[in-house]
Amino acid sequence: MFGGGQAQRESKPALRRTGAGSDQSDFARDAALKVAEEGLRWVIGAGGVNDGEIAGLEASLGLPAIHRAQSGLISDLDYVADVLYGRAAKTALAA
Repeated sequence: MFGGGQAQRESKPALRRTGAGSDQSDFARDAALKVAEEGLRWVIGAGGVNDGEIAGLEASLGLPAIHRAQSGLISDLDYVADVLYGRAAKTALAA
């Protein structure tokens, strides 16, 4: 998520201190989307399915549910940024 830099090493303890699971849900969302979409891309690109089979393959991979799971992505990422940059307490007080 952060490319292995300093922010990544510091993010997990900071998020654990707040009890937040947002970093894991963001990772799970991203992983599911990438694996399913890239897998589908390669299967279609290799000619493994014909045009009539694509919708069925999308459904069997759970793509509709994976796409619905993207709901809330921006607010979760905003929260992770708030925790990392010490804005979480300020945001909670403002709400």
